[in-house]
Amino acid sequence: MNAASNFAGQEGGPLSGGRIPAPRRSLGVLFLQVFILSLLGLALAALLRAMPEMTRSRWSPDDLTVQLSAYALSLAGVLAMARLLWSLPWRGAVRRLGFKRPSGRLLAVGLAGLAPVLLGRVAVAAAYGAPLALVPGWPATALKLAVGAGVYEEALGRGYVFQYLRPGRSFFAAAGLSGVVWALGHMVGLPLAVADGRLAFFFFSVSVQAAGAVILAFPSAYLFERGGGVLWGWSLTHFGVDFLALTALPSAAPAGVTLPASFAAIALSGLVTWLCARAWLPEPGAAGVSA
Repeated sequence: MNAASNFAGQEGGPLSGGRIPAPRRSLGVLFLQVFILSLLGLALAALLRAMPEMTRSRWSPDDLTVQLSAYALSLAGVLAMARLLWSLPWRGAVRRLGFKRPSGRLLAVGLAGLAPVLLGRVAVAAAYGAPLALVPGWPATALKLAVGAGVYEEALGRGYVFQYLRPGRSFFAAAGLSGVVWALGHMVGLPLAVADGRLAFFFFSVSVQAAGAVILAFPSAYLFERGGGVLWGWSLTHFGVDFLALTALPSAAPAGVTLPASFAAIALSGLVTWLCARAWLPEPGAAGVSA
């Protein structure tokens, strides 16, 4: 069985090829679900930002509290969608999204995927004669990344979107479409960007994030399937990559160097993850992904 020949934990039963023998689900319905879910989080964020007492706290909850509240609401929405889609009790829906105990090998693959990004940051810093240093206020940002990137985004991207698309599609088709859905989902922040007068920065940021989402859709989905439908492997990589972005690169390093270097490191991270998952994790058996 080759790398694309993954297993089925979905309705189709054990998989002997790259396609789960089950009817395809509507891509349009999925887009609508993700769009509505994103709007709920955005609406909560806009509401909390508008509260005058939120902006006066010395702990800046206008940033931290707003984001964590939005993630909590959105995660509850993902859980509700999973419960309805697979007709599971709440506990079963939590497990189906990938919140299960990871193996040591799965976590090792997640850590291995961080190596190219870490080495890339160190190399750029060394080339311009400056040590890596965390940006001011990094603890609060790290907490947001752990909840947002490590938990919510993985539950939605791999736990729900990828598994929603998997039946009736090859692995590569489902993974690629999940990346497109995730990339387009970043556009939901457009109204706030317009209100804040950050339109140019918003489109630049979304373009970079969307490109990364499509590139990494394949190794992240592969690790999710190969790891038995457990999200913590790529969750660790996702959080780690975003956390490393909190290290300030030397000001002398031009964007023409740092941006291509970052993309190269991220692409290499995906490749390392894929190869390590294939080498270190056992071939999926007939048991598949369990709810």
